[in-house]
Amino acid sequence: MGNNDIKIKKDGTQIVAPDDALQRKLGPGVDINKLINKDKVQRAQKILEKDKETFDAVGLQHLEVINTRYQEVKNSGDIKGGVFASLCDQVLNLKSAAGIYDYMLATKVARLFYEFLINIQDVNKRSENIIEVHLKALHLIFSQKMIKDGGAQGKVLLAELEKLTG
Repeated sequence: MGNNDIKIKKDGTQIVAPDDALQRKLGPGVDINKLINKDKVQRAQKILEKDKETFDAVGLQHLEVINTRYQEVKNSGDIKGGVFASLCDQVLNLKSAAGIYDYMLATKVARLFYEFLINIQDVNKRSENIIEVHLKALHLIFSQKMIKDGGAQGKVLLAELEKLTG
């Protein structure tokens, strides 16, 4: 955002206007709205909606990869190598993808999971238990299709995970 994007009224309220960098690059007199193909946007929206309906299966596939990486880390005990980095990356990928498809609870659980992983000192029984609880929680979220915040169950689940990792 540039400096010209914020307008302050006399009463002190702020109005944030969108950045006009694209308009400046296109030049005066060019209507940005005419450059956007509405049919393509609608087709993309339909694809996104269709993908949203099946994301629970994709989420479970992500979990399979994460679980495989975790088993490799657990067997090696190496939290400094490439497999551990791959485990962290996979958790971040799941976090991002879940958010796109309205699995906000999964996004929050994956964030907690990732934050735990990057602060782990060694692979021991406690860390294994915490990792496995996160994996089970994520599995539950996708198998039960707990979209958005997961309702009352989601709040309880998230609170328990926060206690566990806090």
